Amino acid sequence: MITIYIKEVRNIIKNYSEEELRILIAEMYKAIPKKVREEKNIDRMVENINTFMNSKKLNTQRKENINVDLLEYEVEEFVDYAYKQYYFAPNSYVHKKDRSKWRFKVSKFIKKIEKVTGDTEDFNIATKLLIKLYEVLCYGCYFVIFSSNDPFRSIRKQQNEVFSIIVGRLFVEGINQEKVAKAIKVMASNKPHSSLIPEIMKYLKTPDSKKMAINQCDKIKQTLKKKGILVGTKLEKERSDEFNINERINIVVQLAFNCYFELKEFSTACEYFYNNYKKDKEVKLFILLRLIFEKGRKNLWIEQYEKYLQEGIEPRKKLIETYQYILENEELPEYM
Repeated sequence: MITIYIKEVRNIIKNYSEEELRILIAEMYKAIPKKVREEKNIDRMVENINTFMNSKKLNTQRKENINVDLLEYEVEEFVDYAYKQYYFAPNSYVHKKDRSKWRFKVSKFIKKIEKVTGDTEDFNIATKLLIKLYEVLCYGCYFVIFSSNDPFRSIRKQQNEVFSIIVGRLFVEGINQEKVAKAIKVMASNKPHSSLIPEIMKYLKTPDSKKMAINQCDKIKQTLKKKGILVGTKLEKERSDEFNINERINIVVQLAFNCYFELKEFSTACEYFYNNYKKDKEVKLFILLRLIFEKGRKNLWIEQYEKYLQEGIEPRKKLIETYQYILENEELPEYM
């Protein structure tokens, strides 16, 4: 099932004749369930589009008006205080009784940010503020700045949930090189985890967008190899040792692997992964085969296993057993 975004729809219908548009609208109307037509007031829209749009504008204006300037001040202050451990250690800036309330502040900030919509400068500012909150929450997973060692759990959200909101806001008006690069940098420069990859992948619907992501992965990977730093966040600077740089490179490589895979360039995906993933040979072979296993590619699994076996890699017992099971049963096992 292919998802077409509104920007693409607008570009497509530019080439339609008046008669074709009439047919399209009629067919789309017939495809809309009656309940949805009633809930969304579709009949009123058809009767008079101008009245409907004016009403929609008024309803939007009646929604909660977020003071973005004030929100920016409050978030900036919160982030500054958090990095200085004011929500954990004794200080004269945050009263003792308020230090444990940081999680309510963050939840409130995120709700307000999500209410800032539309193609405006306020929308962009709100997105930047959300990224700063995400960065400080990631920082709190490694360093003691809150009473909890898992700030995301404290605000009752998973890390990938917050990251998903960021990516959605970055791509709301479409995908380009700059936005793809920004999304990958946010993913890689903070607390990289494989659960974040699907949040980017779900927006890369076209071959061009996947190639765009691969291109940015290559650039970001090279930057990490040379400098070890992407955007210079506090977390990056304080975790700039080789292990953590490699962790960032690995998440970028895994994203590129997924893009190549969805382009059906399976051999290229495997070669790219093995040549760029920062682990010992046997370990990265295990991870590569696990990724192929998760995608259900039996023949590719055998091909890659035998390829690197011939190159002298000694696989762990679990891989040997999996290989033997596949040969005997001509299918992948339930677990690996």
